Amino acid sequence: MTTLCHVFERLMEARVKIDRLLSIVMILLEKKKVSATELAQTFEVSVRTIYRDVDTINQAGLPVVTYPGAKGGIGILESYKAEKRFFTSQDVTMILMGLGSIRTSYSSAEVAGAIAKIKGLVPEAERKAIELQAGQVSIDLTPWSNNHAGMAALVKIQQALKDNRLLEFDYNDRKGQRSARRVEPYKLILKRRSWYLGGYCLLREGMRLFKVSRMAETKLCKESFSPRTVATEDFIVRNFDDAECMDGIIRISARARETIVELFGDAALEQENENTWLARIPLTDNDQGHSFVASLGCDAEVLAPECIRESMKEYFRKAMSVYC
Repeated sequence: MTTLCHVFERLMEARVKIDRLLSIVMILLEKKKVSATELAQTFEVSVRTIYRDVDTINQAGLPVVTYPGAKGGIGILESYKAEKRFFTSQDVTMILMGLGSIRTSYSSAEVAGAIAKIKGLVPEAERKAIELQAGQVSIDLTPWSNNHAGMAALVKIQQALKDNRLLEFDYNDRKGQRSARRVEPYKLILKRRSWYLGGYCLLREGMRLFKVSRMAETKLCKESFSPRTVATEDFIVRNFDDAECMDGIIRISARARETIVELFGDAALEQENENTWLARIPLTDNDQGHSFVASLGCDAEVLAPECIRESMKEYFRKAMSVYC
């Protein structure tokens, strides 16, 4: 059985313009029929050359046929698309859902092109049904407010990752201290509803994790860099787990219940009485952990561990001093 992988391998062995042959195959996978004249104009070659390319593609095992008449042209047998494609209909649906969610986070011509190509692998008879299924689930990762500066930074980070180019930006840390950074970017991470950049900071001379929302005046430098040998996955795991999580117990009211269920699941809750629940969740004794508990307001009380309960008392004392 000739698969598309085998076709591509045979095309690579041909002593002709490989890029043009592969591009013709992708166009034919996307469209039902294309005229030889249109292909010739697209690739700036003669119609005769296009027909020679079609013969080469046929010899590689891809059944390309010509349709006569005014509405004819060149196309791949629809039965081949149905039988030999890489993915099942469900596979394509899931891929389109995933690409659609990425598209909401940052716009990219490459993402739009990938969506078009994936759709092209599906026979026309099945395309509408798959598009309908993919559209039944919407994953929107954009914030409620229009953060144009954040989107612009993501585009620059994406380009820097692609071209191995340095990034410059001003960074505001958790303590509100601002510093100018030059960074070799290595990874873009979406974690806990926020974007992070993992990279080698030339100022600190080490790997660092930067929250994109705290980056300002982001610039894509002309200078490129040679990627270092770094274990980015290990580094990211260590940084996200730097704050030691402790087994926490908080008492919550009905108004905080939805937030806890959304973040930790219904299994984290134990109903204490008609009006309150005990939530057994991981807590951290740092600014981020304190801010989370404080966001629940008067609808939450930390019962354990004692160290975080004491930290929250101090947190609210300082907050009261601002208003008193």
